[in-house]
Amino acid sequence: MENNDRCCKTCVYHDDWTWVCFNPDSESRADFTNEKFVCNCWESREDKNRDAEKH
Repeated sequence: MENNDRCCKTCVYHDDWTWVCFNPDSESRADFTNEKFVCNCWESREDKNRDAEKH
């Protein structure tokens, strides 16, 4: 995954309906975030979906 793809839109903690960040480790937690915003706490939605499918 390219660095350009590491934005809120592809982060597992970003809510697409409210645009709020729910990552407890992010400085942007509980804040409205733009879908193109990037932070160091980004985690892939795809990775989390794969982990959930394994269990």
